[in-house]
Amino acid sequence: MKKNLFFIVVFAAFVSTCTISSCKKESVGCESGDTAPTELPAYLQNCGSAYFEIPPTNPTNGKQFNYIKFEKALKDSLPAVGGVQYAVMKNGFTYLTGSSGFAREKGACPVLSLTNCNKMNIASVTKMFTVACALRLLYSQGLDETATLGQFLPPSWNVPATMANLTFIQMFRHRSGLHPFTVNSDFDNTLSYAGLRTLAKNGPATDSIGIQNYRNANAAMMRIIIPQLWKGVAGCPPELLNAGEITDALSQKYYEAAIRQFVLTPVGAEGELDGSDFAEFETLNYSVTGGTGFSAGNWSNKAGGGGWYMTAHDMAKVITGIFDGTIVSNTVATKMVSQNMGFWNYLAVTDGTLAGHGGDIGSGSAEWHSMLVYNTANGIALAVNINTGKLPAGGGLSTVVQNAYNKAWE
Repeated sequence: MKKNLFFIVVFAAFVSTCTISSCKKESVGCESGDTAPTELPAYLQNCGSAYFEIPPTNPTNGKQFNYIKFEKALKDSLPAVGGVQYAVMKNGFTYLTGSSGFAREKGACPVLSLTNCNKMNIASVTKMFTVACALRLLYSQGLDETATLGQFLPPSWNVPATMANLTFIQMFRHRSGLHPFTVNSDFDNTLSYAGLRTLAKNGPATDSIGIQNYRNANAAMMRIIIPQLWKGVAGCPPELLNAGEITDALSQKYYEAAIRQFVLTPVGAEGELDGSDFAEFETLNYSVTGGTGFSAGNWSNKAGGGGWYMTAHDMAKVITGIFDGTIVSNTVATKMVSQNMGFWNYLAVTDGTLAGHGGDIGSGSAEWHSMLVYNTANGIALAVNINTGKLPAGGGLSTVVQNAYNKAWE
C-alpha cells in the first residue's frame, strides 16, 4: 500500500480541532461537584480536519473528483445534531480527513467535540474485515471460499453433516440456511459462543440453504473459525497452535489478534472491540430527539458480524488495502466484490459503482451509522461515521454518500 510520505499539508480546517487549548473537556452536563480535567488524552489532540495536496490524476470522462465538494455535499445532507466523521482516499493517497459536531453532547459528562481521532463503532462494516481475514487465511494454506466448515469447528460441538458441509462462501453470502434459527438481535446471547454453538449443533434448514437471508451469525461464526484457520498458517502464535479446540476465551483473544495482524496492522490502521476502553472520552450515540447518549459497549464476546471501533480514516485504509493487494490478492478482492463476500452495498454512481458495506447499531432510534465504499474504476475510497439516528428523509447513509459522491465531480 502506498504510504502518505509525499503529502503536503495545504491547510487544516479545524471544524472540530482537538488541541489542549480549544478542545478541553467541558463540565457542561456534569453533576454538581464533578470536576473536568483540562486536557484530553494524547490520541485526541491535534486531530482537526486536514486537506492534502494530491498528485495529478487522470480525469474520468473529462472530470476530476473534488473532495472539497464531496465534503460540503456530505455535511449539507446530514443533520445538525450529533457528529459526523469522514475520510477520502484515492489509490492509497489520503485526500481528506474531517469531522464536525459532537462526540458527547450536553447531558454527558464531559461534553466533547468529535474529532478525526475518535474511534466509533462501525457495526456491520466489520463483516468486510472478518471475511477478508478468513479469505487470507484460507488462501494462504491452499484453500478457498468453497472449503467446508466442519474441520474448523470445535469437535465437541458435534455438528450435523448439514452444518459441517456448509461452505465459507455460503456463510459470507448469507446463504447458509441458518436464518430460520437465529435473529439479528439479542446479540449477547445469539452471537455468544454458547449461542453460536447451539446454532451450529442444530444446523441449517436444508430447504433454506442457498436462499439469501442476512444474519449476523454467519459472520460471527468466523470468530470461532478464524483462530482454527490460523493454526494452519506459518507463524501461528504458540499458545494457539498448541491449544486443543477453540474455546470461548481463545476465540475472543485470537479473532481480535488475527484481525489486527492480517487486516489492520498491514495498512497502518488501529481498532478496538471494547468501547469502554475509552472511558469518559468514549464517543456516545444519540437518538433523533437528542437526550442522553449511550455506549455500544464491549463486543469482544460477540464480534465478527460487528463490533470494531475505528476512525473513518482507518476504515478507508482497510478497504484500500483490500484492493491494492496488501490484505488479500487482487484476484480475491475481485471475488469479494463480484460474489458478494463481505460486500453488501452496491451504489450506482456517475462513473461506475461504489461497492462496500454499511452498518448501524443502536437502541431504538439512537443508532450508529457507518458506510465504507470503494470504486474499483478509479480507486476512490470513502468512509463515513455518524453517531445519531437522525438521517434525512428518502434514504439512509448510503444514499447520502451516493449523492455526495455524484455532486463532487467537476
